[in-house]
Amino acid sequence: ELNCVLTRVHWQQDRRVLDYCDRHGILIQLEVPTWGGGTFQGLGPGELETITRNGLDQLGEMIARDRNHPCVFSWGLCNEVDGQNPVAQEFVRRMLREAKSLDPGRLCSYASNSLQTTPERDVAGEMDFIEWNEYYESWYGGDPAAMRANLETIHRAFPDKPIVISEYGYCACTADRPENDPRRIEILRTRPVGSLEIKAGGRAFVAVVRTRPDLPAYTLRGYKLRWTAYGNGAIPLERGEIALPDLVPGSVSETPFGPKGPDAGRLLVEIVRPTGFSVASVRA
Repeated sequence: ELNCVLTRVHWQQDRRVLDYCDRHGILIQLEVPTWGGGTFQGLGPGELETITRNGLDQLGEMIARDRNHPCVFSWGLCNEVDGQNPVAQEFVRRMLREAKSLDPGRLCSYASNSLQTTPERDVAGEMDFIEWNEYYESWYGGDPAAMRANLETIHRAFPDKPIVISEYGYCACTADRPENDPRRIEILRTRPVGSLEIKAGGRAFVAVVRTRPDLPAYTLRGYKLRWTAYGNGAIPLERGEIALPDLVPGSVSETPFGPKGPDAGRLLVEIVRPTGFSVASVRA
């Protein structure tokens, strides 16, 4: 419903990545790379304080350097630390207090993979929004119906908090998963445009746009059809843009377009976000 694109990363990024996100309107969560439930198990004397100090130092450096990038909508405090472990909870709370003291107006969260049971006990509930790493149909087993039931349980535990699936995927990397890239592509595909097809009839063309019918689909608002006509030597001759209607998930639109000049031999047709970033393209 927000008609926006967001992502998260496991560690601090090069400034060029943030510059790119600023230009293209991509929201990003940067993260301190404290990672794994085993991090806070079996700690010896002083080890929790050493880990915490390292995390706080990295958090402070990250905020000081990157806080003025408009693409940064959230600080990631850590990843999959077992937020129901009291020792890990102490670390997360200290990171949260520090982030809020350094940058009070920005959101904070941590990516949890411990919300499958008793989510109400997880420190994720103390964040500005809930982040959940889910791997149903792969490491978690189960199916989309089980994922939906799990999401509903999380929502009941934190009814006033937005929930973001902060990580998902599929590892076709073992002998019992022979399907390899085609299945991974099917699972990981996130663009809301399902397909873009060009139908030609003489000098006239029609762009047929189909939107995805299911998650992660959303209504497309302010998108455009952009076409570029090329002549001999791949020299661009004409370019045009046509506003697309609002497209709800599972809808189809047909938009006529075409170059005026007689010398166009090849076309590049793109679907463009309101920020000018191309999300689908086809050559005709």
